[in-house]
Amino acid sequence: LAGREMPDATVDLRYGGGPVDVVLAPTAGDVTGSVQNSRNEAATGVQVTVVPTTFSLRRDMNKLVTTDASGNFTLHGLPPGDYKVFAWEAVETNAWMDRDYRQPFESLSASVRVEESTTPNVTLRLIERNRR
Repeated sequence: LAGREMPDATVDLRYGGGPVDVVLAPTAGDVTGSVQNSRNEAATGVQVTVVPTTFSLRRDMNKLVTTDASGNFTLHGLPPGDYKVFAWEAVETNAWMDRDYRQPFESLSASVRVEESTTPNVTLRLIERNRR
């Protein structure tokens, strides 16, 4: 907006502000992987979340998917950046987006760097219901 990048900001144009350039890039990345429970079995139907390591309100950088029948998942369309990936047996709606909620589970997350048009792969340990 008016020559400044504003990737994390809400832009309110009701009161002016200058020219707006919108840049669309088809170079988002994906993260794929699998989840295992404490018995090293595939964790099926569990929630996998990804959040940026730096605070961001961008919805496209905070995603949730469910593992398939083999315990696999794909998180599509992530902008380049550094992320933490978590696998939850049970998590309250949107609680995973709260840094304080996630902090006790950091050791069970995976760190991943998404570059343009890449697909890093991670193996996650399930955060089981009785851990909270």
